[in-house]
Amino acid sequence: MLNSNVSGAVAPGVHIAAVVEDASPALKRYDPGHPDAGPDGYVSYPDINPLTEMVDLMGRRVLTV
Repeated sequence: MLNSNVSGAVAPGVHIAAVVEDASPALKRYDPGHPDAGPDGYVSYPDINPLTEMVDLMGRRVLTV
């Protein structure tokens, strides 16, 4: 009951509508010395593009102002 107070009213602020899992494959980089490298020498990283994330964040800001 994180979104409610003692009286049962919903608190103002950010509320999560849904959680969606990203099905895109992980980026693989060859780094055999990395502690998380698999037996093939590749390390999996999330496919995150900082530029795309920033544009999405700025777009959300414009929609909520």
